[in-house]
Amino acid sequence: MILKGVDVKTIIKKANELLAQEKSLSPALKSMIEMLILIVSRPQQTRIGNAKIKRSVKKTRRTTRAYRLNAQTSQRT
Repeated sequence: MILKGVDVKTIIKKANELLAQEKSLSPALKSMIEMLILIVSRPQQTRIGNAKIKRSVKKTRRTTRAYRLNAQTSQRT
């Protein structure tokens, strides 16, 4: 995902790789950084999923309205 010209997935992947290579970090600090990465990346995934669902719902509503209008028009004639 690109946000303001920055590829977020690439940065998160790089941060995870660097974190795995770092041997001098305490386990507590390492866990804290992993948790922060998870918190930052999770809302992005949720927004993407919600946007797909919203588009699908809008498309379904448009199709249903068009069908109803056609049915009403054909009943009148």
